[in-house]
Amino acid sequence: VALSSVTASVCTVSLNAVSMHAAGTCTLRATQPGDSHFNAAPISIQSFAVARAPQSIVFPVPGARTFGDPASAVSVSATSGLAVTLVSTTPSICRLSGVTLTVVAAGTCTVRATQSGDLRYAAALDVLRSLTVSKRPQSITFSAIGDRGFDTSAIALVASATSGLVVTFSTTTATVCRVSAAMVTLVGVGSCTIRASQAGSRNDAAAPVVDRTFVVTKGVQSITFVAVAGREFGTGPFNVVASSSSGLAVSFT
Repeated sequence: VALSSVTASVCTVSLNAVSMHAAGTCTLRATQPGDSHFNAAPISIQSFAVARAPQSIVFPVPGARTFGDPASAVSVSATSGLAVTLVSTTPSICRLSGVTLTVVAAGTCTVRATQSGDLRYAAALDVLRSLTVSKRPQSITFSAIGDRGFDTSAIALVASATSGLVVTFSTTTATVCRVSAAMVTLVGVGSCTIRASQAGSRNDAAAPVVDRTFVVTKGVQSITFVAVAGREFGTGPFNVVASSSSGLAVSFT
């Protein structure tokens, strides 16, 4: 008996072995042309359904990311060998191009993997995976402040953060120095400690604070004393004029 397929797109026959190529209805024809003793047999037709094979998605949980990390590939596959499609359900946190994941903000990134199947394989169940995108760490570079004598002029403070965010300043020794914006003014003698801080942002973690301490010694002052002209005895009292560079009152003896 010779077997042949009527539906070659679904199934084929080779040496009575049937191979399935797609889902659908496979129809086989059996023939026997007869010989010198037998007439040809009536053709016999048999059909059976070919269902699409099941498949599943293999999608390990992606490793955690940090904001600012470079784009990287995500590992995912289907047991069918068909290509898996990845879609971010949190595009404000992460985005996908093919299997390449790019983080755009700190938070929880959720990715959906899908495989819709084809003529041979049924659609796979979707798989969701979530990963944490941490805030980017940052640090502060704060220039040292040299010791100085007491002076009422303001001193500029210089500091920067690796995030590019603005650094703020404060003092832990308000009896010696005071801070306004990025300027420090001396108000006493002793040790002045200035603290540089950066509180972070939506995507940047707070930076470790950096303290800078310098010593304020007594300031140097000088007296300007206007020369006194000669006088005749008996002309009575007269005023003398002198001032200090510190602005403090000058006494006379």
